[in-house]
Amino acid sequence: MTRPRICAALLLVLTAASLLLGGGMGCEPQLEGVDFRPANLPFIPGDKNSPLDWYMAFDGKKPPGNAWAALPYPVKAPFGIEARMGVFLDAALLASAGAEACIGFRRSDLGDDYRLCVAYQLAPVKTLVFSNLDSLTADCVGATKAELDLDDDGVNVTARYRCPGAGSFTTLTTSPSRWSADEKWNAFTGAYALGPGAQLGFDAFRVSSSGEFSNDPEAEPAFYAFESLRMGIEAFYEIEDQADLFDAIDELETARANLLFGRSKLDPDFAGFRAADKLFAKSDKTHAKLLGTLLSGGAEKFQKSFPKLADMNACALEALDPGI
Repeated sequence: MTRPRICAALLLVLTAASLLLGGGMGCEPQLEGVDFRPANLPFIPGDKNSPLDWYMAFDGKKPPGNAWAALPYPVKAPFGIEARMGVFLDAALLASAGAEACIGFRRSDLGDDYRLCVAYQLAPVKTLVFSNLDSLTADCVGATKAELDLDDDGVNVTARYRCPGAGSFTTLTTSPSRWSADEKWNAFTGAYALGPGAQLGFDAFRVSSSGEFSNDPEAEPAFYAFESLRMGIEAFYEIEDQADLFDAIDELETARANLLFGRSKLDPDFAGFRAADKLFAKSDKTHAKLLGTLLSGGAEKFQKSFPKLADMNACALEALDPGI
């Protein structure tokens, strides 16, 4: 059976949310000797019946072993990005020593970026946390991963991290913002210096932005379609991470409200209005159906059906380009 084509917009977010929807990577990742793919491990090691814990993996194949992928939607301050990053696969620990994985923001002309990164190290085993904002570093001793959070309020950038088991995030450093309202900046994730057999991965990937970037008539509905997609993924996370059905329902209701508001902002004079409106309507129908599924207690059914909804939202976003 032929696998469905998946819309380009925000596919990285979808796959980072552990939803392999098929097709290629719509965000056009730049891969140099690296494979970029969804991977999984059992939540309970050694238990073949255990639920799967999904993550996105950068696999080293040959030099130079570098890769990055950027989301197509430009951010507007205040904005942020977060992920849990590091080595997920025990068999890749030795080969992954010294390799780096990062989250960050990159100017669309590739002339500047700022990033927050991890590097797994041996002797002693630790995950090093660092950024390109200054020379400050931190260690998560005995850990193979760390949680990263990078926020920009338009004035200052704050880089924070949390080691496994820690109760709260620790600030690594702060720096003046590099973002400018007359420039386009995009969230990205990447991995560097991955040799053969090395693997660095991430999950719990989230991106936030204050609103639509441009004055194009498609920008506002595109932003709310983006928010709908983001909140739908949050609903998926609520169930996967905490089995919290009530919070998942709230997140999905918010996702649907954003979608409906975005649809109300579609400009009838936009050349792609009919196609976009049809996709918004189709997505709303699926939102309503999945809300009913959650309200009846069908968390597992929701998780299996969510990729279809996410694909519809991504298609609606793609239809609104050049607003993106």
